[in-house]
Amino acid sequence: MKTVTLKHLYSMCDDIGDRWMWRGRTNGAGTPKMIYRQVDTSVYRVAYCLHHKLELSDLGKDVIWPVTEQGDINPQHLMRGTAGQLQTWRKLNGKSKRSPSARAAHTRGARTSPHTKLSIEKAREVRASDEHSTVLAARFGVDRKAIEDIRRGRTWRETVGPASIFSMGGRA
Repeated sequence: MKTVTLKHLYSMCDDIGDRWMWRGRTNGAGTPKMIYRQVDTSVYRVAYCLHHKLELSDLGKDVIWPVTEQGDINPQHLMRGTAGQLQTWRKLNGKSKRSPSARAAHTRGARTSPHTKLSIEKAREVRASDEHSTVLAARFGVDRKAIEDIRRGRTWRETVGPASIFSMGGRA
C-alpha cells in the first residue's frame, strides 16, 4: 500500500501561485475527496492532518475548510473549527451559499407556506410578552427554541420595504 504524503497530494494538484488546486475526485458540491486508510474522506482533512502530524481521528467532528477557494488543498490555507465556526466564517467573508436576495425570497416563501404556524403578528406578540418561552410555545404550538429565536432576532424579524421619497413622512 502506498503511503500518502503531502508531496503525493501536491502531485495531484495544479500549482497556481501558492494554491494547490485539486485535480482528483470531488463530491457533488466540489469538495476534494479521496480514499485514505480505507476511509472515503475529504482531502482537506488529510492535508491538514499530514501537515500538523495528526491522525484523522484527532479531528473528531471538527471541519476543515480552505480560506482561499474551493479545491485549494494547500495546508497553509486550511482552517480548522466547528461547523458553527465555518458558518460564521462564511458569513463574515461573503462565502454564504445564498445571496441576500435568495435568502429573502426563501424567507418570504416560508412565511407564506400553509404549514407555517406563526405569523408576523404572533412574532410581535412573542417579542412583547414577558411570559416564559415554554408557555408561549405551548400556546402557539411550536417548539420553545422557535420562541427564543424570535426573541433573539434570528427569525421573524421585522422587514423594511424599499425607501422612497414618497414614504418618508415629510410634507412638501
